Amino acid sequence: MKRIFLAIMLLILTVTPIMAGNIVGLKGGLNIATVKGDDIADGVSTKTGFNLGAFFMIPVNEILTIQPEILYSSKGYTGTTDKVANLNYLEIPVLLKFSFGEGVKPSIFVGPYLSMLLSADYNGSDVKDSFESTDFGIVIGAGIDIDMGDGVFTIDGRYSLGLSNNFKPVLGTTFDAKNANISISIGYGVKF
Repeated sequence: MKRIFLAIMLLILTVTPIMAGNIVGLKGGLNIATVKGDDIADGVSTKTGFNLGAFFMIPVNEILTIQPEILYSSKGYTGTTDKVANLNYLEIPVLLKFSFGEGVKPSIFVGPYLSMLLSADYNGSDVKDSFESTDFGIVIGAGIDIDMGDGVFTIDGRYSLGLSNNFKPVLGTTFDAKNANISISIGYGVKF
């Protein structure tokens, strides 16, 4: 399923920028990340990171836009001893975005994401082998798009929750620990 999702995303990201009426842009912002689940110790808290990447707006009609993105996203958590886990992902969300109005358009959006783990360290030590190589989850959020003539300025806030466990099983034991992330991003896109 993950491979099919990735293949569809790569096709969308390759074909859509050349279609008329679309918007292609760059975005970046702040992440506030942690892990959630039944097996997370009390005292585990958030860490700050960032996101940076590209987005595509593919209008379906006046209200609905499909917005695939490809992002570098720095996630992780702060452990109970204040040691930080840095988890860096290549993240591909596909959002259904519902916008309202003209000129300044508020929006709400929802959609799945697939992430590939690029690196992981805990207090400076490489721990990538302890984490699953992919993360799958759901994104929900809201934003504002401001029409700037030939382009669009965008700002959004979102919550991403992983639906798959972060940690690999240890001696046959699976741990309930999933990524959770709040992001605030700004971007600018050019109309084609």
